[in-house]
Amino acid sequence: MNPIKFVPLSDMKWKALMITDKAIVLSNKKYSSLESMAKNLQGVGTLEDKEEFRYQSLEELSFLSNGENLNLKKLNFKKKPVSVSVSLNDINLIEQIVNLVQQNGEFEKTEEKANTLTVVQGSLIKIAGSIIATALFYFIANSMASGEELNTDGRKGFLKEILVTILDTIGATGVLLIGVLITSIFIYQLVQKLKVPTSLIKLRRKKV
Repeated sequence: MNPIKFVPLSDMKWKALMITDKAIVLSNKKYSSLESMAKNLQGVGTLEDKEEFRYQSLEELSFLSNGENLNLKKLNFKKKPVSVSVSLNDINLIEQIVNLVQQNGEFEKTEEKANTLTVVQGSLIKIAGSIIATALFYFIANSMASGEELNTDGRKGFLKEILVTILDTIGATGVLLIGVLITSIFIYQLVQKLKVPTSLIKLRRKKV
């Protein structure tokens, strides 16, 4: 396989995606470049989980017209369906993948109105994460203001010290202001999504 493009991901499981001339490869390991991921293409480390979707064996590909929620589906060696969904937020990248897939078989293309929940789920996760993070950091900042000392020993102690310094500088009020600002941005993005009609586009392999 000849590597073509590397895409870092922020998915809960998948951290890297690589497009090749033969397949799409997903890994739960973080990579810094196309070259570093390509070197490990033939093997998988003991702590690495990899999923490979070869274009010739791909059963279905679907995505939202706004460039989100790319879903890939194949049958494994036991003829059981395996599917993976990742958010790319790049319609040009998805179109590149679609072109490669269509070069390796005949697919039936359909388009329908996307389910509202499918369209907004990414934004809802961001909003929920922002609210939870704001509440957590507000609680920590309040505890520090009350004189409680936080333990910065152990793993990632240096990062903990940086966090404590920042929270001590901005205080609980600063945490709230920043949290509200970030959450407001995510809510604005959600509203903008709802204003634009979004389609769910599917490519299903034609049965011979």
